[in-house]
Amino acid sequence: MSAPTSSPPTHSGPIGLAGQAEHFTRSSVQIATKARDKLNPYAYVAGSVAPSATQTLDSSAGTLPRLPGRLDLESEIAEHPRVVADAGADLLLLEFFDNVADTAKAVTDIDLPIFLGLCQVTVDGAMRSGESFEQMAKALIGLRVDAVMAMCSDPEGISASLPKMRKAFDLPLGAYANLGYKRSQRPVDYPQTQFHVIDSSEYPPARYAEYARRWRGMGAQIVGGCCGSGPEHIAALREPAQIQTDMAGQRNASLRP
Repeated sequence: MSAPTSSPPTHSGPIGLAGQAEHFTRSSVQIATKARDKLNPYAYVAGSVAPSATQTLDSSAGTLPRLPGRLDLESEIAEHPRVVADAGADLLLLEFFDNVADTAKAVTDIDLPIFLGLCQVTVDGAMRSGESFEQMAKALIGLRVDAVMAMCSDPEGISASLPKMRKAFDLPLGAYANLGYKRSQRPVDYPQTQFHVIDSSEYPPARYAEYARRWRGMGAQIVGGCCGSGPEHIAALREPAQIQTDMAGQRNASLRP
C-alpha cells in the first residue's frame, strides 16, 4: 500500500500551501496506516517521494509550460524522506524518476528499505531519458536501493523493459503500470476541465492480470497498479501473484534494515 506523500513544499507551494507540506505528508502516511491496520495488518505502507512538478497550469494557454530552470533536487527532498519515516511508513518509495543523474541524487541515507520506481519506460526497453538500465545500475553502485520497479508506464513498455532490467539489476524487480491516465486533447479550463483524462477501458482487470502473469515470468516479484488502476485491478492481481497464505501472517523481516 502506497501513501501518496509526494508533497514537499515545491509541490504544495504553487497552490499556496507550502507551509502545510509536512502536515500533508504525515496525514497521508497515517491514513494509509489506519487502512492497512484495519484491512490487512501484515501489509506494508510505502511512503512515496517524487521529484517536484516542473510544470504549472496556464489555463489561458491550455497547456502546462515547464518552469524556468532546474529545481535543486537534493535540497528539495533532503528532509521529506525523514518526515515519511518519522510518520511511520515501512519503506521509502522513490518514484517517477526517469534519468540517471536525478536518481543518483535522490537516493538517501535513511533507516528504511528503499524501493526505486522508474517511470515511463519505453517499448524499446529503455528509460524515458534514453539512458539504459545498465547505466542506471552503474550509477547506483554503492548506494542503497532494495528493489527497482518499472512504474507509470504503458504495460507494453514494462514488458519490453523487464528483461533488460533483470540483466542490469541484481535486485528484486517490480512493475506497476499506468492503465489510462492521459493528457487531455481538449483545451484546459481549470477547474471545469482538467489537463488529464482517466480511462482504463483498454486495460480491464482480467487483461491487466494477464500482463502481471507475464511479468512474473520475467522476474518481477512486486506487482501493483499506478495511475488509472482501481481496486478491481489490484484484486485481479492476487491470483497471478500467487500469494501464499503462510506468508500472510508475518512481515518479511528481510525488508527491515
